[in-house]
Amino acid sequence: MLANMRFSLLYLLLPAALLFSAKGNTQLPVLQLPELDLEKLLLEDREKDFDIRCAVPSTTEVVFQNGRLGVNGKIIVEPGPQKEINWTYTIHGKNALGITLLLKNMFLPSGASLTVSNADSSEVMVYNEKDNNSKKILTIGMISGNTARIHYREPKNCPVSGSFEIFRAYQAYEKTHALPENRPLSFGFGTSLSCNINIHCPGTDSVKNIKRGISRVMMVLKEGIGYCTGNLLNNTNQDGKPLILTAFHCQDGYTPMYDFWKFDFNYESPDCINPVKEPKANRMSGCVRRAGWRNTDFLLLELSSIIPDSFNVFFNGWDRSFSIPSGRTYYVHHPSGDIKKYSADDKGATSVYNFPIQWNNNVTTPATYHFRIAPSRGTFEVGSSGCGMYNSRKRFVGNFNGGDLNGCAVANGFFGRMAFSWEGGGADSSSLKKWLDPKNLGVTTLDGIEKPAPKQFDIECRTPGTKLLPCSAVIRMATPEGLALSDSVYLGTGKLTYKVPPYFSDISIRPVLNTLPREGLSTSDIVLIQKHILKVTEMTESWKLLAADANNNGSISVADIVDIRKLILSVIPALPKSNSWRFLVKNSASTPQIKDGTATFKLNSPSGFVEFQGIKIGDVNRIY
Repeated sequence: MLANMRFSLLYLLLPAALLFSAKGNTQLPVLQLPELDLEKLLLEDREKDFDIRCAVPSTTEVVFQNGRLGVNGKIIVEPGPQKEINWTYTIHGKNALGITLLLKNMFLPSGASLTVSNADSSEVMVYNEKDNNSKKILTIGMISGNTARIHYREPKNCPVSGSFEIFRAYQAYEKTHALPENRPLSFGFGTSLSCNINIHCPGTDSVKNIKRGISRVMMVLKEGIGYCTGNLLNNTNQDGKPLILTAFHCQDGYTPMYDFWKFDFNYESPDCINPVKEPKANRMSGCVRRAGWRNTDFLLLELSSIIPDSFNVFFNGWDRSFSIPSGRTYYVHHPSGDIKKYSADDKGATSVYNFPIQWNNNVTTPATYHFRIAPSRGTFEVGSSGCGMYNSRKRFVGNFNGGDLNGCAVANGFFGRMAFSWEGGGADSSSLKKWLDPKNLGVTTLDGIEKPAPKQFDIECRTPGTKLLPCSAVIRMATPEGLALSDSVYLGTGKLTYKVPPYFSDISIRPVLNTLPREGLSTSDIVLIQKHILKVTEMTESWKLLAADANNNGSISVADIVDIRKLILSVIPALPKSNSWRFLVKNSASTPQIKDGTATFKLNSPSGFVEFQGIKIGDVNRIY
């Protein structure tokens, strides 16, 4: 048997130099990426069997920090005093078909925006403070054409400046020999075969829930980038944990950069017609690997951020039994990394393939580990890898590994059987059992669910005098498996109801406020602190002790008085070692303490409440 084709889209990377050309002082210089040697690349593809390579990398050094934009260490934009920051910078690859960018050290303040577009602005991606994350990274999806324009805007008098570094760019190129029919291999919007069926065409109602749990997966690897298809699956806790199952070979043999993996939900046409303009997707970035196994080609991931309610996702059910699906089977996927498509086997001709399969990446999978089908509607392509086979009860039973492809004709499509993936290689890291049946119920089937209701926590911040106090709060969450997330929220009225998905086991909340450092401070406060140090009149209330600890070292001494006096006399603009406000958890301690408040909960109840007391540092006589 000829080697079967794996259907992921992978762009291998080659070292490349960075070229820089200046265009004078009236406009920003253009970053020129190395020109692609297409003849050399295609020759290497043939000689090294790089059948699915579509792009090569460039290392970049575009740094924005403290209002300055620099390239290769040379500053090309200087900040103006209290002025709006507003610039556009261009990255150009002479013969590139598309450009993808990776960012690190990224922070976008409130009101700022980072916009990336192609040359004619027919494709525009906008990022703002909602795209900040604890790892300070961002993946910019593929912009078509040879030009990527980066526009950054930051309002004047912004209290905190934004920052980011574009450290890697990928240039895509066209291949002319990658597929058996010798058609050019391209990727992304509008590139799949015309025989594919859009997800909202007539006859697709049977997958109206399934499709909501399908995402396009853009894998970012040190060696390249590729597209596959992911399935959002339910687990026996039915807690909405975002577990995505895709294909193992999408990253097999490479070095995944899981933090940069990108997941696009609802990337689809609103009707049966292929749209002229690319539809917007609900994007998410970052994941952790939970399990994977070559024999059935499954890879299980957990998203490292919370799926917003607005995505309207569905957690698909599954069937891990050894039965062969009877009747119609369904497939939802992103062929060629294009918008969401539908395939089906209306004939119900699923069978078990009773022979080993030799794949084109020198991997052999065992006999009977795969279902074999040929779709009667639609087809499969590069990028379909990982798509699920759903049986007549709309339950996931296997994942697409690859097959014999000839344009719109698929002689054989092979799907790794979930029945074997369940126990897999015997370890948690190579099986589905622990992750999809955390309660160890031993069930063989599980239906899909809507996103479950979150747990709610009411947070309030008040002064010791019970006046509501607007502030920010840092919220950290952790799962039993150790996945930790953080979020920053603003309590504009001093109150907030925060929603936490039920799959988290712990949550901690810490308020933050650093405004008006001198307000409420006077020599009277210094006198009271001196009396406490000399034990003339000792302070016993926790809030007074915290207010007197101006240098935030957990004790009260002359050093605190020195900092407060300098602040009152305007020698310093703010306390050097403390925010102007710190917080106590109300009624959290029966004995006096000098300790900032962090509320920690075990999430074993559907709701909770915490009230923080905001303490103005230095104001021990509570004038403020």
